[in-house]
Amino acid sequence: MAEPEARPPIDVRKYVSTLYGKRARIEIAAAAQDEDDWGDEPLPAVSDTQAAFLLLRAEFPQAMRDLRLPPIVLKHQLNTIVHSASAVDQTVESLRRSKTIISFSTGGSRNEQALVLVEDYRLHVQQWAAASKESQLAERFLTAILSGSPAISLEKTALKKAMKCHDEEVSRLVRLGVLTRRDEGSLWLAIPNMGIFVSNLLSGRTEVVKMLQRSKFKELLRTALMAREVKRTKLGMKYLLDDLLGSETLTCSTSASGDILRLKPDH
Repeated sequence: MAEPEARPPIDVRKYVSTLYGKRARIEIAAAAQDEDDWGDEPLPAVSDTQAAFLLLRAEFPQAMRDLRLPPIVLKHQLNTIVHSASAVDQTVESLRRSKTIISFSTGGSRNEQALVLVEDYRLHVQQWAAASKESQLAERFLTAILSGSPAISLEKTALKKAMKCHDEEVSRLVRLGVLTRRDEGSLWLAIPNMGIFVSNLLSGRTEVVKMLQRSKFKELLRTALMAREVKRTKLGMKYLLDDLLGSETLTCSTSASGDILRLKPDH
């Protein structure tokens, strides 16, 4: 895959406290007093994939946050910054096991994963539950789910055992939007209001692909695409290009005029 558009250098100090919490914020504050002296306890190491995740999280459009959604990063978007699929896989799994992020299925045919910081998810569910007057049930769910390293789906019997609940409460969790039914005995973990994200994503993909299909040779300069407005989604062109390049729906090549984004032949 060709090199993607260059982003500004990542200031790790700006994002590392999001991963490591209060202790890191204290160290960052101390480090800010003297950038050349990091003290006896340096900041935790942040991998390229972690930094990429945090950058993409920070770039999640405000218009989508205004629709009551937490920052969502698609796993394949990381491939536009980190050019090693194995490194991405290993780090994402490590972050999941360390209870830093949580993964969700987008429900599409591509087996795509949506990644959310655990603390973003916790706050989102709490706010959503408060509005639905289901705070007590939601807290029991969060305690049961986040005490471990949840997979994308879970067995219904295991959830009922962990929460000490019955089918009626599981049905309430489905209505709350934190679960969706996978089959008779299992459930997908879910993000309340996820349907809004998925509809914006699919509409945006279709709109960008059609722009390229109508262009000569099914290609356009990145700058030309970035200058265009997407009208059927609030995700914005930047998010959509990271999505389409990461999934390899588009390819990128360099030229004297800048990056050329081209639609793959099978689209």
